[in-house]
Amino acid sequence: MLGSKVESRKLKVGNGPEALASIGQPAEVRRRPRCASSPAQVLRSFDLRLSTFNLRGSVLILVTWILILLVAITASLVRTVHVELEASRRAGAGFLARALAESGIEWTIASLYVQGPTSAGSEPVWRNAPDTFDSMPLGAGTWTLYYYDPSNDERRFGVVEESSKLNVNIATAEMIESVVAGVMESSRRTWPYTSTEVAAAILDFRDADTEASESGAESEYYQTLLPPYEPKNAAFESLAELLLVRGIDETLLWGEDVNRNGRLDLAEDDGTERWPEDDADTLLAPGLAHYLTVYSYDVNETADGEARINLTSASEEELRTALGGVVSAEGLDAMVRFQRRPGFSTVGQLVDVEGLTLADIRAAIDLVTTTDEPHQYGLVNVATAPLEVLAVLPGLSDESAAALVAYRAGATTGMDSIGWILNVIDEDAFRTASSYLTAKSYQFEMAAVGEALGVSHRLRAVVDLA
Repeated sequence: MLGSKVESRKLKVGNGPEALASIGQPAEVRRRPRCASSPAQVLRSFDLRLSTFNLRGSVLILVTWILILLVAITASLVRTVHVELEASRRAGAGFLARALAESGIEWTIASLYVQGPTSAGSEPVWRNAPDTFDSMPLGAGTWTLYYYDPSNDERRFGVVEESSKLNVNIATAEMIESVVAGVMESSRRTWPYTSTEVAAAILDFRDADTEASESGAESEYYQTLLPPYEPKNAAFESLAELLLVRGIDETLLWGEDVNRNGRLDLAEDDGTERWPEDDADTLLAPGLAHYLTVYSYDVNETADGEARINLTSASEEELRTALGGVVSAEGLDAMVRFQRRPGFSTVGQLVDVEGLTLADIRAAIDLVTTTDEPHQYGLVNVATAPLEVLAVLPGLSDESAAALVAYRAGATTGMDSIGWILNVIDEDAFRTASSYLTAKSYQFEMAAVGEALGVSHRLRAVVDLA
């Protein structure tokens, strides 16, 4: 009975098909089935899945942008490294190119020391020698020494003697005016000042006084400029100082080759389209710098470096000892007589000595002097100076200067003194011009270019070998 009661209670608790079906099954599988989800629960579940999807999408976008940023940073770093490497390469090549240019100058200095201050032939070994000065290989590059020759309107290879130019610190107003006039005429430009006014301004700028000449300029003019400045009233130390003189600009000083590379660039041959203004005639118009210098001086000694005999103070014994093996006996006697009376004041007076032949003069001219000064400033090398410089010297004319240039072009020997000019000009011209001439060069302008690994470097120097 007790057992049947218990069974009936079970039936009451779980009657129906589910209860009958659950009889005899394990307790853990006898679960009450779930009820269907409500609409709110479905929406909440969808919102949760949607939020998860949106979160994943945002993370993906963020990661994408981070990757893009990293790629951009990497590309920037790569470019920066490339630029830095290229800059380092060019800097290294630049140092190498400068060293090559310096090497070219040093090599040329050594060669000039060996050559000496004179050249026996018509063309000195330091001029127009491409086999010696053009693109000379050295290590990983080359060096070149060049100059512009206005006489031939071409870029040549070598160096230029400062003694082939007119010394602006020594020259007279008339000499300077002639050079300025020639440069102005060759450029075919309209200039604000005449050659007379420019020459006068140059002399006022270099002289010690503060009074302006008739056509010149002194402090009163320069104080009106912006910024104002005072004239130097002393010798010029570089040609660039001429740019401070009234009436002189870059084109008048340097010519159309304002960057001084020895050739006519596009911007230097396009009229007024680009600076500098030029005449667009395909020719490189020279400037004052091609004919003027501030560096030239001659050493008062022979071409062999020996002391000269002073005609104004030497004794007869000294004169005979120094010239006995060079001048004829008759000529030497004549020199001794002339020395006593009237006496020498210039070497050009040798042509006035009766009994002294032209051969004697040519032989003696480099051995004698009339001053004890160790240096003679402003002498012009008659063997190398252009026509434009020779023609302005006292005693010479355009015709005689042209004759000198033509004669030396065909000469092969005898150019190591000024005696050869007696073959060309008369005695009157020699008497005057000889005081302004030399056959030696000690100062040289050198324009060098070093090239290495696609980079070039230009140097310009004036070298004094005295």
